Amino acid sequence: MSRRLRRVDEKVGSLVLLDVNGRVAQLLLDLADEAGSDKITRRLTHHTIAQMIGSSRETVSRTMRELVDRGYIEISRREILIRDRAALEASAGRS
Repeated sequence: MSRRLRRVDEKVGSLVLLDVNGRVAQLLLDLADEAGSDKITRRLTHHTIAQMIGSSRETVSRTMRELVDRGYIEISRREILIRDRAALEASAGRS
């Protein structure tokens, strides 16, 4: 129970303290950690990501494109691959 509360507290904090880029990065890292891999095979649309982080689909699409252009992630039809975990962690405000 305390672990669950801690996770909720972290999620609320990220919504308040991080910009959209940071919230997308945080979500991708969380999903990768849950999967135990740098590959996220869960089917996610930009709309779904936007709902999860409290943003618009258009802003998420732009942010995802920026992350791809920077080489932080790679997106294919069936998965998102984290290519530069350290850079993504920095975007998410992780030490």
